[in-house]
Amino acid sequence: MIRQLTALALACVITGSALAADAPRQVTIHWHGQSFFEIESSKGTRIVIDPHAIEAFGRKEVSADVILISHFHSDHTQVEVVKNQARAKILLGLKANGKKVTADEVYFNGELTNKHGGIVVVGDYVYGDSDDLGRPFCAEVKTGKVLWRRKDDQGARQNSASVTYADDRLYFHYQNGVVALVEASPDGYNEVGSFKVKTDGNAWAHPVVVGGRLYLREGDALYCYEVREKQ
Repeated sequence: MIRQLTALALACVITGSALAADAPRQVTIHWHGQSFFEIESSKGTRIVIDPHAIEAFGRKEVSADVILISHFHSDHTQVEVVKNQARAKILLGLKANGKKVTADEVYFNGELTNKHGGIVVVGDYVYGDSDDLGRPFCAEVKTGKVLWRRKDDQGARQNSASVTYADDRLYFHYQNGVVALVEASPDGYNEVGSFKVKTDGNAWAHPVVVGGRLYLREGDALYCYEVREKQ
């Protein structure tokens, strides 16, 4: 998520600066299916976001000065469709040194690859799940070092898990309908409680906590649970 936001922010900076240039001001945007976008600024700077080679969208070959990668699924990182990829710069993070900002890879850790469950940042730590493992992790934001991961023997949790954060707790919603309340701590995966929601398929919707209530969507049904601490 951090990489995605910084990458898209940089795209806005580049195109925005182009818009502020001398008239005529024109930016062109081409969508090549899924998350694959090709942006050309009024000065000819070419930006490609999440390139793929999915045949269903018609395989495209493009040129780019900058390639932005939001996350590391194979259908978002197929830079081979960029003809001049060897000369293009791939941006994965931003570093500031005084007034100078450079774009470089901060770190890469394949253990943190997230499919669709999202991640949350709490203080100096990031929490989420990797692909379809159903084994949430805690890692240091600045280094990517994994501090813990849920063990397989810690409850009947299956496949991917989405996550949200509220009131010092993490709410993990597993694909098999299990919802687990977990301490937001780098010390380990410690479940405070759990329950299972009836689901007829894959429970992929992200949990939402608003006003002391937990909202979960399962298929066409919306569930609401009181999670506020009783006074």
